[in-house]
Amino acid sequence: MQEAFDTHSHFSRVSHKYREVRVTDIEPVNYIVSKLADSVQEISVLDIGCGTGRYVEQLVEQVRSRIKLLCVDLSRDMLLRCRQAFEHNAKVIEKAFLVATASFVPCKAKVADLVMAFNAIHHFDLAKFLSEAAKSMKENGLLAIYTRTPEQNRQTIWGRYFPEFSEMENRLYSLDKLEKMIASLSQLHLEEIRFFNFRRYMSFRKLRELALAHHYSTFSLYSHDEFHNALNIFEKRIKREFGSAPVIPHISSNVLLLARRV
Repeated sequence: MQEAFDTHSHFSRVSHKYREVRVTDIEPVNYIVSKLADSVQEISVLDIGCGTGRYVEQLVEQVRSRIKLLCVDLSRDMLLRCRQAFEHNAKVIEKAFLVATASFVPCKAKVADLVMAFNAIHHFDLAKFLSEAAKSMKENGLLAIYTRTPEQNRQTIWGRYFPEFSEMENRLYSLDKLEKMIASLSQLHLEEIRFFNFRRYMSFRKLRELALAHHYSTFSLYSHDEFHNALNIFEKRIKREFGSAPVIPHISSNVLLLARRV
């Protein structure tokens, strides 16, 4: 039976270890940077569902421009970690960190050169998020959504071997849904869809540690007993498939959608 998910409580519990238990994919950040104007001195970035700031921190490192930064998250604890990451970053000339939902972003209209949401939109009301993003963007501004589809989730090591993982995770948006919702807004033009596939290698011990740390919020949808029963079955399935292999190879896939403000 799926537990009621409390977004705020989950991320408050994991905020102190989130950077250690999640992998930050640099490749999509590099690709977004390649799409930004290289000649401008300043760009305004709005990160919705910023978490601890892992991805926007990578973006700030990659761009040559100075940054005006607005980070928004519902979790005060995650936002505190994000604020700490930018305490001494000289490239960020203006910064604000706001506790807010993706359905109502306290941001002026038409100010953002880039609006980004990384591994977060499954926590959002998609229609309201897209409306807020479009409202916040300058003309020709870029919207970058990095996420995982249900199909991609089923192909992860968790979707393949952890009992009920794909069924529990019913919040992910299909690619078709994302395309149609973006197309429904006259202010946005879907410019590109790009897929990323990463081959990972982890020991079973590391995989178990990640699950116990609830590095994916999906694990918080299980009751205590359901989770530990599933973890035991996961271990048996992994050992049956991979034997005593020191590392378990697996694929992690995501999709990046880029849209322009028109």
